Amino acid sequence: MRRRGFTLLEVLIALALLAIGIVGVLGVVTGCLARSRDNADRARATALAQRRLTELTLDPELAPGVEEGDFAGAAAPADDDDENARFRWRTTVEATAQDGLYHLRATVTWTVAAGERAVELETCYAPNVLTTTPAGGGGGGQGGGEEPETPAPASPSSSSSSPPPSSPSSSAASPPPSARRAGTPRR
Repeated sequence: MRRRGFTLLEVLIALALLAIGIVGVLGVVTGCLARSRDNADRARATALAQRRLTELTLDPELAPGVEEGDFAGAAAPADDDDENARFRWRTTVEATAQDGLYHLRATVTWTVAAGERAVELETCYAPNVLTTTPAGGGGGGQGGGEEPETPAPASPSSSSSSPPPSSPSSSAASPPPSARRAGTPRR
């Protein structure tokens, strides 16, 4: 007479295979969570570095030098302040060979179990390149306001890289209402 069912040996082998499978799946899930956390940290650090570069370009007294600090108490891009306390920043402003042009670098670092991580962004910036005067001001038509009444032949707020026309043209387009500063990257 033959019994139906599993022997003890078959049950033990099945449990061992199930345990190996579960350990493998847990390892994959743990790795995915760690990579997800690293990606979130990199995205946060990139946003914070971009914010530091923007703050540098808005500084009216921009001068060569190095500054360091942390983001404790600074509002995060769409997150809470406590997470920012893990991040430190270092900005470097260097003069270049071209007068009035600066090389800006923002580095954001943070520590994880595997060591220190960093994100670095850099750009070139020329402050005061785009100066504006009120429309109809005493600038002789060279500075033009944000929205000049008549098109100026050499509008500094134009983002075109072609040379300005030598004579005024009646078909010249007026510059955009908000001009982009020279040297800042478009994103």
